[in-house]
Amino acid sequence: MLRQQSLSEIQCRYAMSHGEFGEEVIASSRHVAVILTQSWCPDWKWMKGWVDRQAQQGQPEGTDIDVWQLEYNRVPFFDDFRTFKERTFNNYQIPYVRYYTDGAFSGDSNQVSFQEFYARFKEESLSE
Repeated sequence: MLRQQSLSEIQCRYAMSHGEFGEEVIASSRHVAVILTQSWCPDWKWMKGWVDRQAQQGQPEGTDIDVWQLEYNRVPFFDDFRTFKERTFNNYQIPYVRYYTDGAFSGDSNQVSFQEFYARFKEESLSE
């Protein structure tokens, strides 16, 4: 099941001061994706469409993935967070996706399709 959650200001400020998101985010499920983006981005709007659909449909069957999201242009700490994302994660594009398995960083990407997203976790058994 794909579960969507919004990153809080506290969780974001923790990441900005520690260089990584806390355990409550990256270890909230065996498989976790953190999506950092801006609301106006056409690539995000396209990607958000399949993320929302998959969360509603609960597919593919047997998956357990938490998707944490932040549209950081909508938060009062926008400039600080954008600078953190670009400098710490060395990524200037949006949407930006970070992948974690068992609480450990396993890779990152920018815009991805539904198939590419799930392929990031494919080496791990999603039905365990």
